[in-house]
Amino acid sequence: MQNPLFRQARFFLLWQTDPAGALHEFIYEIRKKGLFEPDIVEYNQGDIVLKEGEKTKFLFILMDGCVRLYKQEEGASIPVTDIEPGGLFGVMSFFSNKHALTTAVVDKEAKIFRLNKQQVEHILTGDMTLSTMGRQMLTANLMDRYAHVIQLNVQLKKMNHEIDLEHSKLQEAMRELKSAHNRLVHQEKMATLGQLVAGVAHEINNPAAALENAVSYLADLLPELFKNDTSKTHQTRQRFFIRGVDSRKIQTSSSRDSERLLRSVYPSLKSSEIRKLVLLDDDGLDEISKLYKAKKLDELRICLDYMEAGMHLRLIRITTERIGGLVKSLKRYSRQGSSEVLAINLREGIMDTLHVLGNRLKDIKVHLDVDETLPDVKADPAEMNQVWTNIVVNACDILNDKGHIDIISEVTSKAVIIRIGDDGPGVPEELRETIFKPSFTTRNSSGNYGLGLGLSISRELIMKHGGTIEVISSRYGGAEFVITMPRYELTPNRIMSEISVY
Repeated sequence: MQNPLFRQARFFLLWQTDPAGALHEFIYEIRKKGLFEPDIVEYNQGDIVLKEGEKTKFLFILMDGCVRLYKQEEGASIPVTDIEPGGLFGVMSFFSNKHALTTAVVDKEAKIFRLNKQQVEHILTGDMTLSTMGRQMLTANLMDRYAHVIQLNVQLKKMNHEIDLEHSKLQEAMRELKSAHNRLVHQEKMATLGQLVAGVAHEINNPAAALENAVSYLADLLPELFKNDTSKTHQTRQRFFIRGVDSRKIQTSSSRDSERLLRSVYPSLKSSEIRKLVLLDDDGLDEISKLYKAKKLDELRICLDYMEAGMHLRLIRITTERIGGLVKSLKRYSRQGSSEVLAINLREGIMDTLHVLGNRLKDIKVHLDVDETLPDVKADPAEMNQVWTNIVVNACDILNDKGHIDIISEVTSKAVIIRIGDDGPGVPEELRETIFKPSFTTRNSSGNYGLGLGLSISRELIMKHGGTIEVISSRYGGAEFVITMPRYELTPNRIMSEISVY
């Protein structure tokens, strides 16, 4: 069976070298999967497929022939570009539900593959093979548009060099034409991306809200159910459940010494049970000690199960809140939401992020030295969690999920500083600014498809809250991200200023 990554790379290359052949393969795959019967329409020369100023219900892909795009300017039809077999048109109007910017006229008898919104949604969210093909098709089309704009820019520069200085008005017109092309490409790209993001946020929001309500219901219901427990130790079990719900500790390399000590004190317990004991406070360990000395191992294990149930409930709650925060971020990105800025402790967000990413960190030694009494900063907690997630996930990727990660806090008179370092290959000095630019990614070299937006978005979110981020060498020789956020303190002047708002 052919490697999926190789098949994706081969198909993407085919779109670059033979778009018409790639399109036929795409249509063949749709029929093979039985997703729907492709709508292929034949047009004669001179037929108008799409008219400027009107909305379209279809995304058009040219299979054969030629289609020319025209733009109306001062009553005249100006040819913009020719669409060759394999090319897409009507993209912006289709995804944004806005009026088409150009008129598409058949220049040579053509066959055109038409996709409606439901069919596009099936392709992008259904079968993985078709979904990948669809994304690569859109990416290849955007790259072609971008290459075309670059060619126009080069031509415009040559023309400007050839024009005499006396023709200043003509030079200005050329510069405006160049700007118009750039705006056209940017508007089409952002409109398409905004629609996709808004759709994702909408689809996630309903199940996430239902899950959040269910978690809240369980958190209230389970302690009440435990009261009906007829055993003599029901109060002890309930305490262990609450300890699990309130637990904030995580298992890191610093837990190893505690595990060895507890294993020597409780030799009859399994390794999995010892790891649970590491998460208990002193009161919890005292209760475990009493049960162990009384040789009530069955009851001891039941208490640990109650604690684990509470921990899982907390994890579900944290994950649900993260999903809710992500939906808010997505809505804001598509201009449908509003931010919520609060005075927050950065340590709580970091701890929750490490909990949620526990599966990625199971083979990574995490050294956590973040003060519990960090001064507050004023920020959107969901957006800061997105920052921690992006940086930690980047470290996991570069470490291949095995290595060391340091998370350390510092406090100055004006700022809270968080340092996140790893023992990976590091970042060369010449790339330490480039890595924060949009679309910079190293994933393509391994065959993965990455947008390269994680660090770019992280810097924008940090700068939005008045902070800074930079990358230096860590003590292990890898990369270390230094995030500096201004402290938020209620000084007398600030108190009076905030009161005056009300």
